[in-house]
Amino acid sequence: MLARLLAMNRQFSFARWAQFLLAFGGIAGVAPIITRRLTDVQACPSVGMVPACYVVGIGYVLVGISAFMFGRARPLLFGVGWAPLLALALAGTTLELLNEGTCPATSIGIPACFISLGIVGLLLVVYAVERRASPAESPP
Repeated sequence: MLARLLAMNRQFSFARWAQFLLAFGGIAGVAPIITRRLTDVQACPSVGMVPACYVVGIGYVLVGISAFMFGRARPLLFGVGWAPLLALALAGTTLELLNEGTCPATSIGIPACFISLGIVGLLLVVYAVERRASPAESPP
């Protein structure tokens, strides 16, 4: 198992590591909001019955995991994680710009959806660059 992981490490490009680190940053950013949501219902808005911060957390986890995958599962997992992130970040940013105040703020007062929209955009750029650099992926 360790030998396979080490062999995979040689296959990882800078873009894959950047994708993982961006996703990890997103997880680190949403984790305190999820923790607050456990005690304070108003910590993040809900999408239907599901708190948006839970959807965002799961999306970042899926995008992070997809950085370690090869083959057809990688774009599928990336898309399943990334699409809700984009939708929520766009919706939250739009509502914030319309003075609806739906996004939780960071400790310095920046709405988290602004940061999430930036991360989601960077994730797409990094993913596209990596896919262009290695269009024919194969497992190690």
